[in-house]
Amino acid sequence: MKQYYKTYEIRWSDLDPNRHLANSRYTDLATHTRFSLLNENGFGQSEFAKHQFGPIIFGEEITYFKEVLFGETIFVDFEVSGMTHDGRFYQFRQGFYKENGEQAALLILRGSWMNLVTRKLDRPKPEMMPLFDLIPHSEDFKIMEFSEFKAKMIRPKTKTFEM
Repeated sequence: MKQYYKTYEIRWSDLDPNRHLANSRYTDLATHTRFSLLNENGFGQSEFAKHQFGPIIFGEEITYFKEVLFGETIFVDFEVSGMTHDGRFYQFRQGFYKENGEQAALLILRGSWMNLVTRKLDRPKPEMMPLFDLIPHSEDFKIMEFSEFKAKMIRPKTKTFEM
């Protein structure tokens, strides 16, 4: 697939108190775009349920460039920019564009897959690997070593608080 995107008109309910697109809506629109591609290609909720498998997100990073205001139309694209050779770990990139083509924001997401029975990370079943062929690849797409993927992850800390 060469390019995939969804078009959205920004509604009043999409705005925050500053009257521009709320940061949580960027994540919502990006998620809807990703699952729309899968659903439109025969891999919707029922397929994930059948395989007892689902995507998980380790982290999302959003960089904002331009305000998006009420009534504007935006385009949200979806591409994979990296993954491990077995498809177990992936990095997606999603751009948010105004009607004139200016980029309003960029979302980078890193994730993996979870077996919903064992509740453990798992690699996709062989019949699921064609999913990655449905997702457009970025110009700089690369097969990542696990060490490269792991290096981008933030690790949790433990902290104590005095009461």
